[in-house]
Amino acid sequence: MQNISEREKTSLAEPALGWPRWGGRALVLAGGLWIITYLAGAMDRRLIDPDYFDGSVLMWIGMIASEAAQICLGVGLIALSTRLWTRAKGTATVGIVLEAIALVTLLIDLALFPSLLNGAILPRELSAVTTVALFAGMALLGIATLRARALPVFAALLLLLVGVLTVPLIFLAFPLGNVLPNYLVSDLPLVTASVLLILVGALVPGRWRE
Repeated sequence: MQNISEREKTSLAEPALGWPRWGGRALVLAGGLWIITYLAGAMDRRLIDPDYFDGSVLMWIGMIASEAAQICLGVGLIALSTRLWTRAKGTATVGIVLEAIALVTLLIDLALFPSLLNGAILPRELSAVTTVALFAGMALLGIATLRARALPVFAALLLLLVGVLTVPLIFLAFPLGNVLPNYLVSDLPLVTASVLLILVGALVPGRWRE
Protein backbone atom coordinates (compact mmCIF):
# COMPACT_ATOMS: atom_id res chain seq x y z
CA MET A 1 0.00 0.00 0.00
CA GLN A 2 2.84 2.35 0.77
CA ASN A 3 4.39 1.88 -2.68
CA ILE A 4 1.04 2.57 -4.36
CA SER A 5 0.52 5.74 -2.37
CA GLU A 6 4.05 6.91 -3.19
CA ARG A 7 3.36 6.38 -6.90
CA GLU A 8 0.13 8.31 -6.65
CA LYS A 9 1.89 11.19 -4.94
CA THR A 10 4.55 11.22 -7.66
CA SER A 11 2.00 11.18 -10.48
CA LEU A 12 -0.03 13.97 -8.89
CA ALA A 13 2.92 16.18 -7.97
CA GLU A 14 3.17 19.70 -9.22
CA PRO A 15 5.52 20.28 -12.17
CA ALA A 16 9.04 21.05 -10.99
CA LEU A 17 10.68 24.40 -11.60
CA GLY A 18 14.30 25.46 -11.23
CA TRP A 19 16.86 23.15 -12.81
CA PRO A 20 14.41 20.98 -14.78
CA ARG A 21 12.84 24.07 -16.33
CA TRP A 22 16.23 25.46 -17.38
CA GLY A 23 17.32 22.00 -18.50
CA GLY A 24 14.30 21.81 -20.80
CA ARG A 25 15.04 25.24 -22.20
CA ALA A 26 18.64 24.21 -22.85
CA LEU A 27 17.40 21.21 -24.88
CA VAL A 28 15.14 23.48 -26.93
CA LEU A 29 18.00 25.90 -27.53
CA ALA A 30 20.37 23.09 -28.52
CA GLY A 31 17.86 21.77 -31.04
CA GLY A 32 17.27 25.23 -32.49
CA LEU A 33 20.99 25.92 -32.84
CA TRP A 34 21.58 22.63 -34.66
CA ILE A 35 18.79 23.49 -37.08
CA ILE A 36 20.52 26.84 -37.70
CA THR A 37 23.74 24.90 -38.38
CA TYR A 38 21.99 22.74 -40.96
CA LEU A 39 20.31 25.70 -42.65
CA ALA A 40 23.61 27.61 -42.80
CA GLY A 41 25.21 24.64 -44.55
CA ALA A 42 22.30 24.28 -46.97
CA MET A 43 22.48 27.97 -47.87
CA ASP A 44 26.28 27.86 -48.23
CA ARG A 45 26.05 24.60 -50.19
CA ARG A 46 28.72 22.93 -48.12
CA LEU A 47 28.81 20.87 -44.95
CA ILE A 48 29.44 22.85 -41.78
CA ASP A 49 32.74 21.21 -40.98
CA PRO A 50 36.37 22.35 -40.44
CA ASP A 51 37.37 20.49 -43.62
CA TYR A 52 35.14 22.83 -45.64
CA PHE A 53 35.85 26.01 -43.71
CA ASP A 54 36.21 28.92 -46.12
CA GLY A 55 35.79 31.91 -43.80
CA SER A 56 32.35 32.80 -45.16
CA VAL A 57 29.72 34.35 -42.89
CA LEU A 58 27.45 31.31 -43.21
CA MET A 59 30.29 28.95 -42.31
CA TRP A 60 31.10 31.00 -39.21
CA ILE A 61 27.42 31.07 -38.23
CA GLY A 62 27.14 27.32 -38.68
CA MET A 63 30.33 26.52 -36.77
CA ILE A 64 29.43 28.80 -33.86
CA ALA A 65 25.86 27.47 -33.73
CA SER A 66 27.11 23.86 -33.76
CA GLU A 67 29.56 24.47 -30.93
CA ALA A 68 26.95 26.33 -28.87
CA ALA A 69 24.37 23.60 -29.50
CA GLN A 70 26.63 20.91 -28.07
CA ILE A 71 27.40 22.99 -24.97
CA CYS A 72 23.70 23.74 -24.41
CA LEU A 73 22.86 20.06 -24.82
CA GLY A 74 25.48 18.99 -22.29
CA VAL A 75 24.37 21.60 -19.75
CA GLY A 76 20.69 20.72 -20.21
CA LEU A 77 21.28 16.99 -19.82
CA ILE A 78 23.36 17.51 -16.67
CA ALA A 79 20.63 19.74 -15.19
CA LEU A 80 17.96 17.10 -15.79
CA SER A 81 20.16 14.16 -14.72
CA THR A 82 21.00 15.89 -11.44
CA ARG A 83 17.30 16.03 -10.54
CA LEU A 84 17.02 12.27 -11.14
CA TRP A 85 20.06 11.32 -9.08
CA THR A 86 18.15 10.21 -5.99
CA ARG A 87 15.65 8.09 -7.96
CA ALA A 88 17.90 6.53 -10.61
CA LYS A 89 21.32 6.97 -9.07
CA GLY A 90 23.35 4.59 -11.23
CA THR A 91 22.22 5.68 -14.70
CA ALA A 92 22.02 9.35 -13.72
CA THR A 93 25.56 9.31 -12.28
CA VAL A 94 27.11 7.70 -15.38
CA GLY A 95 25.15 10.11 -17.57
CA ILE A 96 26.42 13.11 -15.61
CA VAL A 97 30.02 11.86 -15.91
CA LEU A 98 29.69 11.40 -19.69
CA GLU A 99 28.16 14.84 -20.16
CA ALA A 100 30.85 16.41 -17.97
CA ILE A 101 33.58 14.78 -20.09
CA ALA A 102 31.90 16.08 -23.24
CA LEU A 103 31.61 19.60 -21.80
CA VAL A 104 35.29 19.70 -20.81
CA THR A 105 36.39 18.76 -24.34
CA LEU A 106 33.91 21.21 -25.84
CA LEU A 107 35.28 24.04 -23.68
CA ILE A 108 38.82 23.14 -24.79
CA ASP A 109 37.59 23.25 -28.38
CA LEU A 110 35.95 26.62 -27.68
CA ALA A 111 39.27 27.98 -26.37
CA LEU A 112 40.90 26.95 -29.65
CA PHE A 113 38.02 28.21 -31.78
CA PRO A 114 39.45 31.71 -32.47
CA SER A 115 42.45 29.98 -34.10
CA LEU A 116 40.24 27.96 -36.43
CA LEU A 117 41.67 29.65 -39.51
CA ASN A 118 45.10 28.30 -38.54
CA GLY A 119 43.75 24.79 -38.18
CA ALA A 120 43.78 24.75 -34.38
CA ILE A 121 40.89 22.40 -33.77
CA LEU A 122 40.48 19.22 -31.79
CA PRO A 123 41.48 15.97 -33.52
CA ARG A 124 38.53 14.29 -35.21
CA GLU A 125 38.86 11.30 -32.90
CA LEU A 126 38.37 13.49 -29.83
CA SER A 127 35.47 15.32 -31.45
CA ALA A 128 33.86 11.95 -32.21
CA VAL A 129 34.28 10.88 -28.58
CA THR A 130 32.61 14.12 -27.49
CA THR A 131 29.60 13.47 -29.74
CA VAL A 132 29.31 9.87 -28.58
CA ALA A 133 29.52 10.96 -24.92
CA LEU A 134 26.78 13.56 -25.42
CA PHE A 135 24.31 11.13 -26.96
CA ALA A 136 25.24 8.21 -24.69
CA GLY A 137 24.52 10.47 -21.74
CA MET A 138 21.20 11.35 -23.32
CA ALA A 139 20.33 7.66 -23.66
CA LEU A 140 21.09 7.13 -19.98
CA LEU A 141 18.95 10.15 -19.11
CA GLY A 142 16.11 8.56 -21.08
CA ILE A 143 16.48 5.36 -19.06
CA ALA A 144 16.63 7.29 -15.78
CA THR A 145 13.57 9.31 -16.78
CA LEU A 146 11.64 6.13 -17.57
CA ARG A 147 12.59 4.59 -14.22
CA ALA A 148 11.70 7.72 -12.26
CA ARG A 149 8.56 8.48 -14.32
CA ALA A 150 9.70 12.09 -14.43
CA LEU A 151 8.21 12.61 -17.91
CA PRO A 152 5.43 10.94 -19.91
CA VAL A 153 6.60 7.59 -21.30
CA PHE A 154 6.70 8.78 -24.93
CA ALA A 155 8.92 11.76 -24.03
CA ALA A 156 11.34 9.56 -22.06
CA LEU A 157 11.40 7.08 -24.96
CA LEU A 158 12.21 9.90 -27.38
CA LEU A 159 15.24 10.84 -25.26
CA LEU A 160 16.35 7.22 -25.19
CA LEU A 161 15.88 6.67 -28.92
CA VAL A 162 17.58 9.93 -29.92
CA GLY A 163 20.49 9.06 -27.64
CA VAL A 164 20.85 5.54 -29.04
CA LEU A 165 20.16 6.09 -32.75
CA THR A 166 21.52 9.52 -33.71
CA VAL A 167 25.24 8.71 -33.87
CA PRO A 168 24.80 5.44 -35.84
CA LEU A 169 22.44 7.20 -38.25
CA ILE A 170 24.98 10.00 -38.78
CA PHE A 171 27.61 7.42 -39.76
CA LEU A 172 25.12 5.67 -42.04
CA ALA A 173 24.24 8.98 -43.72
CA PHE A 174 27.85 9.83 -44.62
CA PRO A 175 28.02 7.46 -47.65
CA LEU A 176 24.93 9.16 -49.06
CA GLY A 177 27.06 12.30 -49.38
CA ASN A 178 28.84 10.61 -52.28
CA VAL A 179 25.55 10.27 -54.16
CA LEU A 180 23.55 13.29 -52.99
CA PRO A 181 24.78 16.72 -51.86
CA ASN A 182 26.49 16.03 -48.53
CA TYR A 183 25.39 19.36 -47.07
CA LEU A 184 21.78 18.16 -47.39
CA VAL A 185 21.98 14.52 -46.29
CA SER A 186 24.93 14.10 -43.91
CA ASP A 187 23.36 16.06 -41.04
CA LEU A 188 19.73 14.97 -41.57
CA PRO A 189 19.84 12.58 -38.56
CA LEU A 190 21.02 15.49 -36.44
CA VAL A 191 18.17 17.68 -37.70
CA THR A 192 15.66 14.95 -36.84
CA ALA A 193 17.22 14.66 -33.38
CA SER A 194 17.01 18.45 -33.02
CA VAL A 195 13.27 18.52 -33.73
CA LEU A 196 12.68 15.75 -31.18
CA LEU A 197 14.87 17.52 -28.60
CA ILE A 198 12.82 20.69 -29.03
CA LEU A 199 9.65 18.66 -28.47
CA VAL A 200 10.97 16.99 -25.32
CA GLY A 201 12.48 20.21 -23.98
CA ALA A 202 9.19 22.04 -24.48
CA LEU A 203 7.40 19.36 -22.44
CA VAL A 204 9.76 19.50 -19.45
CA PRO A 205 8.50 22.67 -17.69
CA GLY A 206 4.87 21.52 -17.64
CA ARG A 207 5.19 17.72 -17.46
CA TRP A 208 8.26 17.09 -15.29
CA ARG A 209 7.46 15.34 -12.01
CA GLU A 210 9.66 15.33 -8.94
